[in-house]
Formats: sequence, C-alpha cells, structure tokens
Amino acid sequence: MLQPLYKSGPLAAIICAVALTACGHSPTVQFYSLHPAVANATGAPLDLALAIGPAQFPRALARSQIVTRAGGSRVNVDEYHVWSAPLEYEFLRVLGDNIASDIQSDRIAVYPKEAAFKVDYRVTLDVLQFDGVAGNSVTLRARWAIAPATGDAIAVGSFAQTEPAHAVTEADNYDALVSAHSALIGDLGRLITAKLRELFNHREGDNPGAGANSVIAGTAPRLATFGTKKMMCASRSQSDDIISDSGNSLHLVNY
Repeated sequence: MLQPLYKSGPLAAIICAVALTACGHSPTVQFYSLHPAVANATGAPLDLALAIGPAQFPRALARSQIVTRAGGSRVNVDEYHVWSAPLEYEFLRVLGDNIASDIQSDRIAVYPKEAAFKVDYRVTLDVLQFDGVAGNSVTLRARWAIAPATGDAIAVGSFAQTEPAHAVTEADNYDALVSAHSALIGDLGRLITAKLRELFNHREGDNPGAGANSVIAGTAPRLATFGTKKMMCASRSQSDDIISDSGNSLHLVNY
C-alpha cells in the first residue's frame, strides 16, 4: 500500500524546509539620514541672509532607495537601504546647516521654505552625480550659482570630488557610504562659504555702500575664455571684475 507523501520522512523534511523558507521574514529595511559637518567656524561671522536651493537632481536619484553603481552602465536600487527623506531635501538641509554654521548666521532659509526675511543672496545648484560604489567611494559633481535676491548670478562654479567609503565589514558598507555623502556636502559647503566671504568682503570693503549687483555692474560686457569655458564678464573703465577658473570654482578677481 502506498504511503501518503506527508508520511515519507526525507520528502516531508524537504517540503517543510521549502515551506519555511518561503514563509521566512524579509530583511529589515534600514533608513539613513545625512548629517551636517561638525561645527568648526574659523572665520568672522558674516551679516548675510541666504536662501539655499532649489537643487536640481538626476531623475535616477529621485527615489527613496539608495542608488549605487554596479559597474559599466548598471546601477543597484536597494529596497532595504533607503533614505529617511527625499535625497534632494536631505542634501539641501545639510548644506544649509553647514553654511549657517560656517558664516554663523541664523538667517538661512532652505528650499522649499520661504524666507521670512530680506535675502542677500540665493544659492542654487545643479547636481550631476551623487552616488557611489558600496564599500568603495562616493562621487559628487555639481554646478552652483550665487545670485542676489533678484537678478542674474554674480558667481558660478563647479564641484567634483570623490570621497572614500571603505567599511570594516560588509555589513557596514551603507553606513560608510552615507558618511561619505555627508562629508562631500561638507566640502561643497566650505567652497560656497569661501565664495560668499569673497563677495561679502568685496561689497563691504572695495565698494562700501554698494549693492550686491555692483559686482557685475559694468559698461560693456566682454567674452572671457578659460580653456574650453566661455562666459560674459563685465567691463569697467577704471577697475575690472572678471571671472577666472581655479580648481573646483570660478572666482571673481579684482584688478
């Protein structure tokens, strides 16, 4: 007489193992948040009111899951390691916090919040890349612009940097990855802060009483070329402010 399948020992054990595996729990979802740099202001406070953002992000990063590169043109979208808030908002929140700490000002409005005070400058960004390889590194490439409350940009530049994201164990890969993201935002913030100090000192020292737009005020624009980069610069009969290329940023130089 044939025995029922559930009574045959080896087969029953296999069926039970498969059933338990199928009914097993999914991995726990881990949430991550970016963090500002440790406050370490070295310069004098700046009497500036700023609006930080908006920032344009790649559509591939417009998701809650952390995106990493997998080699070639492939990317990984991890369902179990996700941002606690949209990456664009996390990016601007930490950048605004870093800049506020560096210039020691409480008058910082971070997009999408509307400023409740008169703004001196707006900082906008176009993020081209902000991802990396788990257990290896993270790269941030971005263009930034500083403009008065109304009007065109008076300083523009770019930032491109890779931060190591090595972890002691594979389980720590995402913690190291997120820390590298935060470190890159800190470096970008220091670059923008340095430019804000140049603009502030130019406005207050070289042209006392002049408005922010005086940096680009001129009589006849000319074309300046720096390698493959071209842009319009203002000309003045007595003193010229031109834009020169240096490292990660484009600087206003007074002659």
